[in-house]
Amino acid sequence: MKTAVLQVRLDADLKTQADAFFKRIGLDTNSATRLFYKQCLLQRCLPFKVIDEKDEEDNPFYNTANQRAIEE
Repeated sequence: MKTAVLQVRLDADLKTQADAFFKRIGLDTNSATRLFYKQCLLQRCLPFKVIDEKDEEDNPFYNTANQRAIEE
């Protein structure tokens, strides 16, 4: 299998917290990343609901047209 390198810049605290979470559920960061990619392709969408800290009603991302486009 031919492999590729993925390089991502993250906030250090975000990475530390995510790494700790992945470890608690039995994954390392590489496995979690591969799992995310595979699930995106299998489900043909993001494998989770995208939420914002703002109330959904105030967030234009959640307007009806955007949600319909995402579902399609």
